[in-house]
Amino acid sequence: MPWVFTDDIAGLPGITTFFEGPPPPVIPGMITHAIDTTSFATTGAGGAEFLCLMWDPGQAPAVPGMMCIFGGDGGVVAGPGPGGPGPGPAAFKSGSPAAVAMAAVPQGQWGWFMITGNVQVLKPAGQTPAAGSPIILAAAPPGAVQGTPANVAAVGNQILNCRASAAAAAADPTVWLQLNRPLIW
Repeated sequence: MPWVFTDDIAGLPGITTFFEGPPPPVIPGMITHAIDTTSFATTGAGGAEFLCLMWDPGQAPAVPGMMCIFGGDGGVVAGPGPGGPGPGPAAFKSGSPAAVAMAAVPQGQWGWFMITGNVQVLKPAGQTPAAGSPIILAAAPPGAVQGTPANVAAVGNQILNCRASAAAAAADPTVWLQLNRPLIW
């Protein structure tokens, strides 16, 4: 989606790009606002908030639509949810913040991660979250989410302030989520 910044700050790198270090005027942990006017009518993406984070140097590169949990190192290191080595529910305490990768961010590089707005997030094949359903981190693949099963503790951690904004078919690789500064619970 072609995101356009609404903040009055010149020189911000694009939402769907990554960068070697936060280029001025970007600072680690910076929150910015953008709107997607092109696809709003069809997807409802509209306005959103984005956070500048560094991707964990010990993880495989992030992919767009990956749900990530972040914290540590001053709150600027992001990593995938469960399903891979490194940060996951066992490594993060309840209340850890979550965000969605907007670009393919290589190890140790910086990028924008959505914290508020409507966004497509990866999901496992066969999962069919209903519109309005609560969401949890899926066991696999890394950074994927699924609708809440009857026993949340047996599968993963619930993501608070996050709901499916549209139903997803079993064959769909992603689900539309509405985020409002989500937290792992």
